[in-house]
Amino acid sequence: MAVSDYLKGTGSVGDPYVIHNLAAAIQFFSVDIFRSGVFAELVVDLDLSASTFNQSEKTVATLNGNGYTLTGLRHFQGNNQAATFKKLTLVAVNWLNTFGLQGSDYITFEDVVFSGGTLACYYGPMRFTRCIMSGVGWKYLLSSGWAVTDSATLPPSANPSPSGFTDLRSVADPFNPTRYPNFALSLWAIDGASAPRLLKQNVASLVQGYLVKGVVKVGGIAKARFVRALSLADFARINDGMAAADGSFSLKCGYYTDVVMVATYEPYGQLLVVSKAYVLGDIIHPLTPNGFRYLCTKAGNSGASLPAEPWSTTAALTVGAAIFTPDPVYQPQLHGPVKPVLCNLITGLPV
Repeated sequence: MAVSDYLKGTGSVGDPYVIHNLAAAIQFFSVDIFRSGVFAELVVDLDLSASTFNQSEKTVATLNGNGYTLTGLRHFQGNNQAATFKKLTLVAVNWLNTFGLQGSDYITFEDVVFSGGTLACYYGPMRFTRCIMSGVGWKYLLSSGWAVTDSATLPPSANPSPSGFTDLRSVADPFNPTRYPNFALSLWAIDGASAPRLLKQNVASLVQGYLVKGVVKVGGIAKARFVRALSLADFARINDGMAAADGSFSLKCGYYTDVVMVATYEPYGQLLVVSKAYVLGDIIHPLTPNGFRYLCTKAGNSGASLPAEPWSTTAALTVGAAIFTPDPVYQPQLHGPVKPVLCNLITGLPV
């Protein structure tokens, strides 16, 4: 299952994965929460009760729930704590951290509502900031296994909560707004009549936006080239990416609605260097341009010496254990003006 099968976006902080349906959520918790530098946004309430996740790698992703709810999230395998969950409601959650790290890595919950379920951690700390708990059970938690800031426990509680939480089971006015001075009203509804609850945030920018789409061709043949959208007014960069193998591309333009120009060209790569491990798809070019770039078609180390120039433009280039195939660099193209179209970013179809 490829990352692009269900998750929309690239997983970066500027273009996060958008968890828009059950398949995307399953993919995220099966694969992407265990990769470094991954960011995801939840834009719909989902029930994960039919799935159990058992990855053992270190959790390192950040999930912004935007006030939406995940029900039945279950993770029972040994993973180290370094993930961040925020602005999220977790109903009947069962999350087990078996071999938590002692040090700077924690599993962190910020602005999270817990309703039922079990939290368990053998060793490393779990951090809670502005969290609300009701009916949560605890297992295997050491006395040093939590860090709590501005968080509260509400009835009913299945088991005693760890120290550090404000326990509101015995007070007369547990929902008094003055008890939650650090809860941002932009995220929380605090009315004094019921437990604070998260507000669903505006996720329009994650599910709708302006796109420029097309197919790159060179000499009438589709080609995977670098594609960049530039504003017609001053040629400022709007967005860029790579066209697919069939030449198709789709560039997000955010809320930029004026006409753009689309530039396409082959990535030229880097100069060849010694003692470097090259992987499939790496691109190099000679010191003296010859109209070709060279694509790595066999991975390997380049070794201690480099082949003399000029390089062949018809035969493969062997560099140490790596092999590179010559690929012509075609003339850059500039298309336009093109007007971005408002589209559903999940389906790619015009709104």
